[in-house]
Amino acid sequence: RMIGNSLGNSHRKLLLIIILGQSHVEALYSSISKRIVVDVTTDFFCTFDLSYSETEVDLWESFVFCDPYEPTGITNVDVTLSAPNGFEFSGVININPTEIASMKIDNAIQSPADSTDSDASPEEMEFKEIFNNITDEELPDYKHSCGIDPVYEEFKEGARRNRSYTSSDPVQFWTDAVVPWSFVSNGDSFKKYAVYENANIGLPEAEVRSVMAAMKAIEAVSCVRFNLVKPQKDSKWLLISRESRYPDRTCMINYIKQNLVGRNVANLGDLFAKGKWRGNCFQGAYAYYGMDSPQNFVISQANVDQGDAGDISLIVHELLHNLALGHTQKRQDALEHIYVNYGNIQESSARQYKQCFEREDPTCDHLNYNDYNTPYDCMSIMHYRDTYFITNAARRAGQKTMRPRRSGCDLSSPNTRMTAADKDILNKVYCSNKPQKKELASPNYPSNYPDNQDTTYPVSVEAGKKIKLSFNEFKIEAESSCKYDWVEVVDNDGTILLEKSCGMTKPKEIISRTNKLVVKFHSDQNTNYKGFHAKYEAVSSAPTPVDGGWSQWSSWGKCGNNKDGKSTCKKKKVRYCTDPAPRNGGKPCPGKREMFEDCVPEWTDPAKNPNCVLQGGWTAWSEPSACNSGCKSTKTRTCKNPEPINAKECEGEASETSDCTGGDCASTGTGVIQSTNYPSNYPNKDDLRFPLEVAAGSTIQLTFQDFAVEADPSCQYDYVQVLDTDGSSKAKLCGESVPSPIRSSGNKMTVLFHSDHSVVKKGFKATWSARSGTPSGEVTSPNYPGKYPHNKREVKTISVPEGKKIELTFTYFAIEFYQEGGQIYCSYDKLELFDGKDEAEDNKSHTLCGFELSSLPQNPITSKGNTLTLVFTSDGGVAYHGYRATWKA
Repeated sequence: RMIGNSLGNSHRKLLLIIILGQSHVEALYSSISKRIVVDVTTDFFCTFDLSYSETEVDLWESFVFCDPYEPTGITNVDVTLSAPNGFEFSGVININPTEIASMKIDNAIQSPADSTDSDASPEEMEFKEIFNNITDEELPDYKHSCGIDPVYEEFKEGARRNRSYTSSDPVQFWTDAVVPWSFVSNGDSFKKYAVYENANIGLPEAEVRSVMAAMKAIEAVSCVRFNLVKPQKDSKWLLISRESRYPDRTCMINYIKQNLVGRNVANLGDLFAKGKWRGNCFQGAYAYYGMDSPQNFVISQANVDQGDAGDISLIVHELLHNLALGHTQKRQDALEHIYVNYGNIQESSARQYKQCFEREDPTCDHLNYNDYNTPYDCMSIMHYRDTYFITNAARRAGQKTMRPRRSGCDLSSPNTRMTAADKDILNKVYCSNKPQKKELASPNYPSNYPDNQDTTYPVSVEAGKKIKLSFNEFKIEAESSCKYDWVEVVDNDGTILLEKSCGMTKPKEIISRTNKLVVKFHSDQNTNYKGFHAKYEAVSSAPTPVDGGWSQWSSWGKCGNNKDGKSTCKKKKVRYCTDPAPRNGGKPCPGKREMFEDCVPEWTDPAKNPNCVLQGGWTAWSEPSACNSGCKSTKTRTCKNPEPINAKECEGEASETSDCTGGDCASTGTGVIQSTNYPSNYPNKDDLRFPLEVAAGSTIQLTFQDFAVEADPSCQYDYVQVLDTDGSSKAKLCGESVPSPIRSSGNKMTVLFHSDHSVVKKGFKATWSARSGTPSGEVTSPNYPGKYPHNKREVKTISVPEGKKIELTFTYFAIEFYQEGGQIYCSYDKLELFDGKDEAEDNKSHTLCGFELSSLPQNPITSKGNTLTLVFTSDGGVAYHGYRATWKA
């Protein structure tokens, strides 16, 4: 991995085990949970609720909560946090009492540096501000794919040069360690900075930003500087382009050969001449060695638009090729350190492992070979790993392309960081006679500063100039008033340019008032951090501030949810504060840089959105269909709760058929019902409904043959419930005791079965049968003998055989009424009786209310036919205990 995270230091006290969280991007709030291990016996689970802008964390609105509450008094714990929206944080917390001492955004959108150059175009000045805004901070390891060697095989016409390990004659080193460069734009908002616009081979703004980040990483360790220019014909400069179209990565090599090679592009000549020899696109990038007119850096069939470690590491590697560094395993002294197993290397790539001797390969041509006394480093960023270009047979056999000759030569671990040897040769080639940019650093930097330091750093520049001071590292013990350790900057006229500052947030760029200033550093008797590192230069008076302006919004990106299978997939669009970029102290753009929107599953094409993974879920079962002539009833569900995306369909069946009675089913008078899979265990999350019906005038007896359902005192988990003819519950059953027979009051009964998400048993098997005889039963008001509920309407129907009538006898009666002049009025609550199943007014025989049985006009009441319907209604006021009545045919 090429670039690494530099936040770590020897003061770190914890190991971060898990990063979780849900980010509310639109409000710039993030909740991030971590398990924090302090030592082998002490760990905490902490939840950070962070409020922040694009540039800084609002400590007044941010909180941390840690569990457990013991032990207490743990201070100065370093933390790094990652939010799903891409923001990275680092800071210091105290635990029990728990508080955030400091917190900064590591990948914040910083206010750009001021520029005082007077000889550049407005676009170059604006772009310089954008470039200065890019961080040079190292990122974590990530694998990259370099393709220069096979490409260089295609480009032997460019050989015949004197190459040492750097693969370049000294005349090809970039003059004064300055690399003028430009790029091809795909036509977005960065096209005004580009040398040429072409939608087929141009970079989007996001990729240009990744390129700049890689350049800043190289600048941070050397005197090399990258300057964006409007190039002149025949001048020496670096052109960065693509050979596949962004973002779909369609290979455009044939397009380049047919439309660009041999053409005068942008009046600068044949910019794409080297493309003449290209063969096929590949998943990576390549860059030609040394200085040329122009020299080329080409992104092949890859996208580097994320600005993450993978993108930047690949670009740094290729830029080092542009700076004339070749692959380490081709050094003349390589075989003193490694064995090369040519039998395990693809035949077409064997030359890439061959050491560079001019007598064997005229393209090497380095009679004056010079390794600059740089030690051979097996972990160099320019050294192949021991599986590159390996044959399939060797890979299957677990073999390698190289083996070390000595201990300490690691050929297997990822090597995508610049090592000390890489930086050493880069500086020896370019910087040995070049004055370095003026720098300041705290004592012992980059290690932790010592205790009890009081150091001053006087800075001065020529008269008439001012000082631009920029901090690129700032890690000072945090405290709300910075009374322990601090940095202060004072102008020569006494003006405080930077108040005493501490914590992890880098101060903004400082422009002095005079040509002199003093940087003061203080540390107390304990607690040490990495300190600070700053650069300064002489500048003219600060120009007029320019406030930032937003570019147009990008198109919506792909839908994604980190493939977690559960959360809503979201798509993102971005804009950049580049139209213009804020500079010279101007205000940053107001508002959000990113906008998120939920993706609609039905509109999301899985093939085009591979990072959106959503496990499907069933909808609730439909109501069972009417019982058909085959005595079957069917219920259905669909896999749309949610609909799966890049995941398998829901497990289980979309429909379920069960036995039933009634409807079009000829009554048999008997039957069997049982749970799913009986006598094997029923499944989790199962719901069954068995509607039973016999001829009018008969009743139903349910007899259980076997019964084993998860037990619970209230049967709240798994249960069998039996509903009577009127829908009231006759029994709710669970456990493993076989229940007694249950008999309905009329000709209908419904049996329900439910299982929850865990614990399964054998279930049940039961028989049912029609029973003849004079039917009878009991009906009550809702909640009887308790008070009936407010605003309740309940309908109950009683049926007896044809030719019979129903005798209804009330044994209790108390329903709210209104009485005036000795007359009872049922204006509030009431019980209405209808002859038949229809509640038509013509069928109403009685409207009843009152406080006692004597208030009834008659008792018992006899129906006109074999069906009687009872409708109870209550309002929102007074409630009584209702009624109880028996009935018989």
